[in-house]
Amino acid sequence: MWQALRNELHGRDLEVVTVALDVDPEAARPSIEEAKPDHPSLIDRAHLVDELFGVVNVPNGVWIDEEGMIVRPAEPAHPGRNPLTESFRTIDLSTVPPDVAEMLTEARKIRSDPDAYVAMLRDWAEHGNASRFVLAPDEVVRRSRPRGVDEATAAAHFELGEHLHSAGTTRRRSRTGARRTGSTPTTGRTSATRGTSRTPGARDARPRTTAAGSRT
Repeated sequence: MWQALRNELHGRDLEVVTVALDVDPEAARPSIEEAKPDHPSLIDRAHLVDELFGVVNVPNGVWIDEEGMIVRPAEPAHPGRNPLTESFRTIDLSTVPPDVAEMLTEARKIRSDPDAYVAMLRDWAEHGNASRFVLAPDEVVRRSRPRGVDEATAAAHFELGEHLHSAGTTRRRSRTGARRTGSTPTTGRTSATRGTSRTPGARDARPRTTAAGSRT
C-alpha cells in the first residue's frame, strides 16, 4: 500500500521510507521482499522510532518538513484498508486466549480513516507547508505528549530485555521482554512521513518522504 502511494506522490517531492520495528531482521525480510519497495526500507531492531517519535500504536505517521521540523507528530496512519486488521473487529474474543483477547480489545479502540489520511498526504504533497493539515509548532508540541506510565514501563522492560539478551541471559529476557506486549495497546504496522523541499531545485533538493514499518 505504501509503495502505491509512493508511486503516486513521488513526482511531487514525496518519498516513502519504510521502517520495520523488529528485533529479528529475518522476521521483517519476507514482508519487505514481497512489497518490492522502490523507496528506502529500513529495520529498527532497537525500536528507536518508538523512542524518538513517540510511536505507541501502529501504524503511526510522522510528518517532517524540508527544514527537518516535525509538522505532524505520531498519529494513526493507514495508507489503505488492510483485510487482516479489519478482521480483528469480527473475531469472537471468547474463542482466543485471554492475552490475545486483551490485545484485540485495545486494538479495536483505535479509530482510523485511510481515505482521509491519504487525502491529507496528497494535500501536503501539493501545497507543502501551506497545507491546512500542517500543524503550528505549538500544536505539534501539545500533541507530542510524554509516554504514559504503561508505555514507559513497557519500553523500560523492552530495553532491559534486550540488554539481558545481548548479555546472554536469554531466559530472563523472554520473561521480562514479554511484558512489553502486555503493556503496549497494539502491535502491527507503523508509519512515519517526512516532508522535504516541495519543488525541484529548492533548498538542498531533498524529496518529501514517507516511512512505514512493522513491530514485533
